[in-house]
Amino acid sequence: MFQNVVALLSLIVAAIGLYYLIVYVKATKIIATQSVEQSEATSRPAVVAKGGPSVDDSPILVNIGNGPAIELQWSIPNTKLQGVIPHLTQQQTHTLSMNGVKPLFIAGMKDEKNESGIECIYSSLSRRTYTSSNKYDYEGGDFVTTFGNS
Repeated sequence: MFQNVVALLSLIVAAIGLYYLIVYVKATKIIATQSVEQSEATSRPAVVAKGGPSVDDSPILVNIGNGPAIELQWSIPNTKLQGVIPHLTQQQTHTLSMNGVKPLFIAGMKDEKNESGIECIYSSLSRRTYTSSNKYDYEGGDFVTTFGNS
């Protein structure tokens, strides 16, 4: 009888220990996830398009974020213009090889809303994928950028 009570108490203590171990593992996972999110926030890339002073100047892409943009793919919808930039560091610029902003005007004529822009997809150091949609403002001659996550 005494051995059965000891065995039952041992089982209860083991079950309580297992419960606290599971709670600890879940809490550790939450802490690890938040740590990765915090780390990502400090090295997140953000790519924007900028126009030049003249319509004859080709647009440039600028990484205004805190980390490098890796495998940056850009394209102009409704055209065949696209490219890949392997690496764009913080504050680095890249001039797109196109004939000024004329391709943006042509792409806008093909769009039912008469809009055009430069679409970008790129990765951070942690391989998280981000997007930026740079709509061209025909009147102002510059771009309005919207950021997203893939």
